[in-house]
Formats: sequence, structure tokens, C-alpha cells
Amino acid sequence: MYTEGRAVNRADYETNGRPFFDVDDVAVLIDEGSASASEILAGAIQDQDRGIIIGRRSFGQGLVQEQYMLRDGSALRLTVARYYTPSGRSIQKPYRNNNKYDEEVIDRYASGELYKGDLSKPRDTTRFFTAKGHVVFGGGGITPDVFVPMDSILTNDYYAELRQHIPQFVFRLMEKQKTGLKKYSLDKFKKSYKVSDAVWNDFLAYAKSQGIKPNTLQNAACKTEINRLLKSRIAKHLFGEEGYYAIWNEDDAMISKALTILRKPNPLAEVKK
Repeated sequence: MYTEGRAVNRADYETNGRPFFDVDDVAVLIDEGSASASEILAGAIQDQDRGIIIGRRSFGQGLVQEQYMLRDGSALRLTVARYYTPSGRSIQKPYRNNNKYDEEVIDRYASGELYKGDLSKPRDTTRFFTAKGHVVFGGGGITPDVFVPMDSILTNDYYAELRQHIPQFVFRLMEKQKTGLKKYSLDKFKKSYKVSDAVWNDFLAYAKSQGIKPNTLQNAACKTEINRLLKSRIAKHLFGEEGYYAIWNEDDAMISKALTILRKPNPLAEVKK
């Protein structure tokens, strides 16, 4: 990739071509929260046709800043250039209108983009080309090769209120039940352990004690996802980070899509026909 600004000369950053790891097919997961360096990496992999980008359009942050120290100990960070992907794309979204810039991610919710894909015209209609001649666009993040919609439960206010109390609830739960759960291996825990209705009801009672107003109608909508979080947190207490992500990623839509594609004989050709 490279950087370049109005008063800053172009600076290219290239690999030496020597692989440090033996990696075959690559899938990169991005969403509306992927910003800056992660977008540059995703864009470079996409431009070189080295892998498949899966998820939702990234944030759109691609500015280079230099820091200047001031006499009083404070500092000024001045934007001097932009990041560009190998094909020449700038991923930075427009920021001439401050209000529109601040509300851009909210607009994605309102327009349905996060659930149906990017339905708008390209923000920058300039056509750029990948190493194998596929057309890509810049000017507002990296658009994935394969779209995965956001789960609407993530924007549910009641779900957001409940989930913040899960870590403390599980901590208390494990003080009572940890001995009984030690019989599980991680593999057995993944396959066999289910969050019981008793634990679910205890969690709702705990949330109520913390000031969460009960909402019977929303309980059904949130139960599956909350139980997944509860099981993930319990696994973290038993097996550490490996346990947490083994459970959390098991039903993740993006990871499932990536695994499905990577199992195909030629994933890149399958996606970029």
C-alpha cells in the first residue's frame, strides 16, 4: 500500500515477497466497526486477489496524521496524507460535512444496508482493478466480496441492557457451580452443556436486582443470544480464552460463511466469478 498527501510525497510500503508462514486460502472478516489499519489490510488482500473479504462494509478511516509537540506539553495531530490500497483506492469516507460524517454509520442502519447489503451507488464511481482484473471501488471503506447481514438482535435495546450484566452474574454462578462443571472437557462442554431454564431465570432475576425492568415480550427474542453469551462466559471460567471463543464463534454467521467458502476446492474462483 502507499500514503500520499497534498504536501507529502508518495511513500510505498511493500513486502519482500518472502512468506513467514505457510498459509493457503485466506478469509478476512470485516464489519462497520473495522477501521484504519484493518481496512488497509483487507483492501490490500482484496486488491491482490490473495483472499476473500467477508462481512459488511468497513468504517472508512484512512488518514495519516503527524504529531507535533507544543511547548506546554500538549500536542497537535495534523492530517497530512491518506492511505491507499495497492490498486490506488482511498478508503476514507467524505468528511466535508461534519454532521453527515458523524451520522454515517447511523445512516447505514436507517437505510437497511447492514441487513440487506450496500444498496447505494458507489461513493466513488472511479473503477479500480485487482491483480486479476476484478473491479473494486473506494471512497468509503472496503466493500466485502461476500455480504453477511447483521443480526437484528444486536440493535435490541433490551438485549444491550441485559448483556452488560452477564460477566458479574456468571462470576457469582461459578462460585456455586464450578466444582460440578469440572467434569467437562472443552469438547464435551461444547457438545453437551446447555444453559438450563433455572440459570436463565436466575439471570433475569439478577438483572432485575440491578435495575433492569422486566420485559416478557423481549425475553423470547433475546433468550437464544443471551444463553450463548452465558455459555461462552462459563467456558471462559473453565477453559480460559480458548473456551470463550470456541463457544462464541460456534454460531457466528461470518465465521460459518467463511468456513463454508474455504472448504470449497477453489474459494477465490467461487466468489469472484
